[in-house]
Amino acid sequence: MQGVCEEFAVSLYPAGGFVSLSLVYEAAENIRRIADGREIIVLYVGDFDPAGVLIDRDVHAKFSAHGVKLRFHRLAINPAQIAWYRLPTKPRKKTDRRRPDILETVEAEALPASELRRILSREIERYVPAQALDAIRAAGESEREGLHGIAD
Repeated sequence: MQGVCEEFAVSLYPAGGFVSLSLVYEAAENIRRIADGREIIVLYVGDFDPAGVLIDRDVHAKFSAHGVKLRFHRLAINPAQIAWYRLPTKPRKKTDRRRPDILETVEAEALPASELRRILSREIERYVPAQALDAIRAAGESEREGLHGIAD
């Protein structure tokens, strides 16, 4: 995912579970600096489990408290992907009282990395202006040609 984000010059904030206040503060300061008052789109990848489906709300609330306007879009994992890719499930933890409607859980890592990169690229492209996409593709082609020249 880092490579896709670098290709499109998109910030990546990996976190394991619910995010800490220090990570939110650091990210909010960075986002506020570059957003210039615009709404920020957050593309979220998380486990499909009682915690994973609540993290986006938690992050949204924490960022809102710092005055950052965010819109969340869950890229993965969702019930449709679980069915489509036949992702392996495991029973929920019996002690978890959150979201009792989720009976089977799926970890984000269950989705093949190549598929996750494809989903992420496609979604980022929805938000990048056409001229910028053309420039990104031209730069990528130039880099490939340069690498082929070195290899030869």
